[in-house]
Amino acid sequence: MAKVKRHEQLLMSINKKKRFTLKELAEEFKVSTRTIQRDLLSLIDMGLPIISEFGPHGGYKLENERILPPIGFTESEALAFLYAFQPYKKSASFPFRREAVSGHGKFIKYLPEDAVKKFEEIQNRLLIHFPFCADPVPFLPIFLEASLRKCLVTAHYEMEGNTRFGRLQPIGIYCDSGGWYCPCYSHTENDFHVIDLYEVKQAAIQMEHQDLMDFSNVTISNWADLLPSDNKIQLHIKLNSEGIKKALRHPFLSPYVLQETDASGIVSMYILTSDIHRFAELMWTFGNDAKVVHPAEITDILRKKTELMSRNYERIPTF
Repeated sequence: MAKVKRHEQLLMSINKKKRFTLKELAEEFKVSTRTIQRDLLSLIDMGLPIISEFGPHGGYKLENERILPPIGFTESEALAFLYAFQPYKKSASFPFRREAVSGHGKFIKYLPEDAVKKFEEIQNRLLIHFPFCADPVPFLPIFLEASLRKCLVTAHYEMEGNTRFGRLQPIGIYCDSGGWYCPCYSHTENDFHVIDLYEVKQAAIQMEHQDLMDFSNVTISNWADLLPSDNKIQLHIKLNSEGIKKALRHPFLSPYVLQETDASGIVSMYILTSDIHRFAELMWTFGNDAKVVHPAEITDILRKKTELMSRNYERIPTF
């Protein structure tokens, strides 16, 4: 078997085993243990995190992460990945920022010099803005990990001007207009909340699995539709033609936009009762292009904001 082919198959075998001995691999590939040892050194030079274990049951193991076998990217695919990495490696709040920086470095290392120059020119000519929060969000990884492992987080956090403590069961996290949010069930208050992760002061994962809510069919995309009706309130909005354009560009509103024949439209969807203030802020950005019909709590918030704004621009009489 050719050396390059053996390295590729060896990498795939190690990824499956994670723990192995030289003898096991030598028998599998029908080569000497000395040859396997040289192959492993080559893979370590490529970045494979192999460590040796001592003792009567010693051998080798793959530490933490596995490495994929070689993938043949075209130059255009590599440039596309490089550009896609850009906003994520710059954002301190993105949970996989370290991996994005590492992946970016690997692509740059193996691209020809003229392709790197082409990538630099693309950056000078193409700008796509992703409004991530500029500052780190310290407890974001904890909420993401808890949602993946389906366990609880105990946390101190700010909500509606009050400091709360709760045992929270996260559904997932999402980014909206530069902020990071976590819809979750509070086992302390027996209610659903959307937590602004920037407002979390302390948090820790709790490996308690008793009495958890069943979120097996709930995802970060469909959670608002699947929550119990007593935790939700209907949001009904009338839109003009410009409002429709804005709503269709918004990731959470766009699935609920219904366009009328006269170029107007509506949005009808359910939101959490605890999320009213955040949606009021969103509707404020639509200006005269949207009119909230229901709920009254949002219309009251918008009316007060409008009154305060109008005072800022009252004409001062001149004499």
